[in-house]
Amino acid sequence: MNLKEAFTYQNFYDKLIGMVDTYLTETNSTYTRTFTHLRHAVNPEAEDVVKVEIQSEKLPYDVATLVAFALDVLEEKEKMFTAIRKAKESAELDLDAAIGMNKTRRSLQNILTELYQKREYDMVTTGRDYKFNVNGEQVPYTYEINEKLTVEYDKKDVKKIMKSLDAKCNEVSKQVDRLNVNLAVEIKPKYTLDMDLEDCLELFTK
Repeated sequence: MNLKEAFTYQNFYDKLIGMVDTYLTETNSTYTRTFTHLRHAVNPEAEDVVKVEIQSEKLPYDVATLVAFALDVLEEKEKMFTAIRKAKESAELDLDAAIGMNKTRRSLQNILTELYQKREYDMVTTGRDYKFNVNGEQVPYTYEINEKLTVEYDKKDVKKIMKSLDAKCNEVSKQVDRLNVNLAVEIKPKYTLDMDLEDCLELFTK
């Protein structure tokens, strides 16, 4: 299988464990409900009756088997991790580092985008002050305030860096995508993607 398929298997193992977890945490699935009607103690002519409530959603496996199965799936996932690590070691590109660096580049690109989108403007507002008139009285007066907002950097330089980061990200992404398809992962999974939970359990209990 290739690296992309191996990642799909990791998600598949998580899904199997999740289904077992859901089943085990359902009270109706892990308990047997028994009702004992103690009629004889009150009515000597009547017999006690025991009724067992059967859960229709119950799987044909006990709790111990399901827990053991979950542990087996966990072991299969660990084997997949090991196989993926070995495959990555044979690649000409450090995949984890490349993906991490691309994430950082994108974050920086977002910051630069905000800088590039900042707007400059000129606007006129009104100010207010006081002065003394000819009679020596303090009176208010208004005047215009010219406000100008300018950025302290060259947007052309910012745009140039943004384009450079975008080109590098795209280049690395193409390399990563190519390796995800072409890089072989040497492993033969016990449980395959076309199997549902009951298929996997049947195989486990053989």
